[in-house]
Amino acid sequence: MSKLLIGEVFDTFWMTELEILTSNQYKINGHLNQSWYDQQELELLGAREYAKWKEMKPLAFQIIKGNKTPQVLKVVFMYPKKGIFHFLEEIKSSFKEDQIEGLFLNIRYENNNLTIVTGTSIAVFSMDKSLEKEWDEKVKVFLKAKEIVFEEM
Repeated sequence: MSKLLIGEVFDTFWMTELEILTSNQYKINGHLNQSWYDQQELELLGAREYAKWKEMKPLAFQIIKGNKTPQVLKVVFMYPKKGIFHFLEEIKSSFKEDQIEGLFLNIRYENNNLTIVTGTSIAVFSMDKSLEKEWDEKVKVFLKAKEIVFEEM
């Protein structure tokens, strides 16, 4: 969990959702409020729709810090949109970039167990499960490269 809250491992991922249960329950939607930003800030954000984990991590750490671990910590990460195009090229997928709504990484800490579940969201019906399999493989390679020990279930 230290790599999640202290390290930079997940900093470039977009955070779509954060839930923390301590003495209170905190739920944070990572969707950026476009009307909050001026034109110059919007240009800097580009096509980004969600906050980066790097931006939200200090808030999560502030809520969690103390003597007790949270009862529940749930973070839903989304692979950045610009990365999806490169990923599709890398795996030579038949899916088009505009057909992919998201590639997700769901991290949940509860009852002293940390679970990571991958997810995909596509805008078209397809029996083709190759995207899911390739995303699973990419995440496994990523976790190994970051020296995050995991066990497949």
